[in-house]
Amino acid sequence: MENSRLAQFLFKEVKIDSKFAAQLLNNLKLMAVPKGAFVLKMGEIANCVYFIESGLLRYYSVDNSGKDHILQFVAENNFIGNLESILTGDPSRFYIQALEKTIVIVLEESFFLQFIKRHPNLSLMNKMFLRDYVVHLQNRVIELLSFSAEQRYEDFMKQYPGIITRIPQLMLASYLGITPESLSRIRREFQRKM
Repeated sequence: MENSRLAQFLFKEVKIDSKFAAQLLNNLKLMAVPKGAFVLKMGEIANCVYFIESGLLRYYSVDNSGKDHILQFVAENNFIGNLESILTGDPSRFYIQALEKTIVIVLEESFFLQFIKRHPNLSLMNKMFLRDYVVHLQNRVIELLSFSAEQRYEDFMKQYPGIITRIPQLMLASYLGITPESLSRIRREFQRKM
């Protein structure tokens, strides 16, 4: 795993040395997640965070009527996990599902506790993950409350330029909080402007 995307992240962002990185990475588990499979289901208690080496995951809930509400899409070089469940020990209210074949590195809670003691910069990695998660959720709330559907689509294209073609239209519409028909109309309008 020394050539993994996570290793590159640790070298660049956390600035750990190669000897410690090798020691750190040897204790982690690589997991292949088939398209459509779940890394977390509603009702399970989350005890780990995932770093995505390759692939695409969605983070979502399902309401009482069976409708999906997608909070986030997460692709390569990013972390995903249900922090609420990890921090409280309560069952997850969300699902994390692979939208395509995905390879993740599993980072259990014990990983952070054990290695933060040995390398203070890993505390920085944990803070970065928390920061990114909170910022994303705050931006998501503002977007849903104040942006028009067209603005949400444009923001999505800026925020996720490399994955828009990898997401089924129905899921993208769900994420944007619009119908698939509205999404088709918005896409046509954007194509005309280009």
